[in-house]
Amino acid sequence: ERARELDKFCAEVDQMIGINIVPNSERVLFGSEVARAVQLVGMSLQADGTFHQFDADGATLFTLSAADGTPFQHHTLDQMQVDNMTLLLDIPRVKDPVKCLDEMTLLAMEVATTLRATLVDDQRVTLDNTAISRIRSSVTGAGVVMRHFTQKPSHP
Repeated sequence: ERARELDKFCAEVDQMIGINIVPNSERVLFGSEVARAVQLVGMSLQADGTFHQFDADGATLFTLSAADGTPFQHHTLDQMQVDNMTLLLDIPRVKDPVKCLDEMTLLAMEVATTLRATLVDDQRVTLDNTAISRIRSSVTGAGVVMRHFTQKPSHP
């Protein structure tokens, strides 16, 4: 029974939270602009072609990638054009998903300001504080359920 509950739980919380960053107006960003903006907030370009934010132990908290999947590469940043980027948080892979979401949201806002861009959801609707609060609530709920399944069962 516990295995079935755990399987159902995994299907429900095996989620990634994404925040898209799109430039204001019809302008396109160069990879070098993106690299400068995200490096200012502590992200670094990795071999997988995405920028990573790491925790103190070196584990990835969240990543930033070009929405079309084109990898960022050091030698092509000056030529690469980007019209949409996505910050991704893989909920089950971080110790404190709510804290990571808060950090990712603040970082997204800072990067968007630097790049003169807007935060949007997957339907390209602007993410306002209400939408971000709803996302945070769903992550908080997933964390409560996750703690339930990571606790050792008590036996009489």
